[in-house]
Amino acid sequence: MKNKAVGEEILNSITVIKGLNELVFKNTYPEEATIINQEVNKICHVAIDFFGLKMNRTALTLNNG
Repeated sequence: MKNKAVGEEILNSITVIKGLNELVFKNTYPEEATIINQEVNKICHVAIDFFGLKMNRTALTLNNG
């Protein structure tokens, strides 16, 4: 059985990484920031699928980036 709390913790960490990427790199390195956003979104989707999580506010925030 997959522990949903682990999946939620992964999503929380991803949210922090995405926020730091936006804060630090978005204006200075926009192309690199876009690549990081794409990879973060992939990880988000994998975590949601693997742990059977529902789309929530965190996931929607990650997808809208």
